[in-house]
Amino acid sequence: MKTLENTGLGADLIGDRIKQRREALGWTQADVARLVGVTRAAISAFELMSGLGTAFVLKHIPNAVLPVEKPAPFYVLVELATPRPNAGLR
Repeated sequence: MKTLENTGLGADLIGDRIKQRREALGWTQADVARLVGVTRAAISAFELMSGLGTAFVLKHIPNAVLPVEKPAPFYVLVELATPRPNAGLR
């Protein structure tokens, strides 16, 4: 049975690939936070999802919908958090 761990797509490897790409672009974690419009500390979670995995969900889970206008090869989900009231995170 294939799992993320034995396909080479484990979360740790994906995280390494994201880091390698960020570094190849010459971006720091703070640069990514600025691009998103927050401080580095506000990024509490980051998830990379494949378009193939998303297509599988859409096909096999009733009432699932694509939350963006057009399909893409990958999607990024960023969770932002701060203890400051009125921080403007959205």
